[in-house]
Amino acid sequence: MHREPDTRDCTKRAYDKGCMWGMSGRDESQCPYAPGDALEDWWLAGWREGHDAFVKRHPPQPNH
Repeated sequence: MHREPDTRDCTKRAYDKGCMWGMSGRDESQCPYAPGDALEDWWLAGWREGHDAFVKRHPPQPNH
């Protein structure tokens, strides 16, 4: 039996990949999706979530 691809799977994957990228402290400019692609929005939303978590774990150190 052939199933149609579930777009929720694609959006969740894009979000999760963005989240992992952000949690690693990497830059959002490396988004693998083309500007204007709906998956770009999901990836960037995940990246913001992951990056927020990264910043909380690694706060900027004051200059001495």
